[in-house]
Amino acid sequence: MRVTNIKKKNQPFYASARILSLAVLLTSFFLSGCLLGDDIETLRQKAGFPVDYVIPGDSLMEKFNWLSENAVNGGSYIIEAEYNETLSGLERLGYNNMDVTITLKGGKTEKTINLSDNYRGSMFIITNMVTLILDNNITLIGHNNNSRALISVDTDSTLIMNAGVKITGNTNSDEYYSGGGIIIKDGGTFTMNGGTISVNSATLGGGVYLENGTFTMNGGTILKNTADNGSGYGNGGGVYIGSGVFDKTGGLIFGSSGGNTAASVGHAVCAYDLKYRNDNVITNLSYNTHTGSESGIWNY
Repeated sequence: MRVTNIKKKNQPFYASARILSLAVLLTSFFLSGCLLGDDIETLRQKAGFPVDYVIPGDSLMEKFNWLSENAVNGGSYIIEAEYNETLSGLERLGYNNMDVTITLKGGKTEKTINLSDNYRGSMFIITNMVTLILDNNITLIGHNNNSRALISVDTDSTLIMNAGVKITGNTNSDEYYSGGGIIIKDGGTFTMNGGTISVNSATLGGGVYLENGTFTMNGGTILKNTADNGSGYGNGGGVYIGSGVFDKTGGLIFGSSGGNTAASVGHAVCAYDLKYRNDNVITNLSYNTHTGSESGIWNY
């Protein structure tokens, strides 16, 4: 009995010693990092802790460059635009197949990000497990001599668009590359919760082009986009669906009366073989009730 009692008395001591050793080890790790100039949040990132880390830097290019060098798997990062900027296209937002979430926002006031007139390509190409969230007070503007969609949502990537975001002013004049505002392809996913996609143009899908991906529209507005190659041909002024899943639970896609126009068919939406392809689902398009080339929806 005496031996048993001694063990019980010493158990808290051994447990406390272990906890103390662990605390000393962690403290040494963080202190050593701080002595090298890293702040606590940076150390948490390097240790693999996924947090909503506000990326340091002045310009957007500096912040995205920081992310290229420091992103960790499972990390969640916030990039806030400090002022209006003009960018050439950024490199692909892909980080060695790591699961990375980026929130881009404008802060308390609207920030405008223009694509340089000298650059023909997408402002953002999202790919390989990356999620880009466009949040409040961000306006992305293309130009009228581009050859790609303003945003490309590529392989196994996600774009989320929230209220207070505008994607506008981009003309994709290359007939072989579709989508004026956004293109979703190769397993990409686009969720539109709010915001506006307007005044964009392409031969197919002036606002949004969907090919082998998923587009969920919960809110927001798609209007005043154009499908026209300049020679009288163009389908899907608002949205063109080549294949994939389009699920519309809310928001507005206007036909010709609201400003989306197509030189050929489908001012609001043009869908390829919609009724017969199992991989192509469209729901809740209650805002456009007629059929035919002069109406909202055209289905091949």
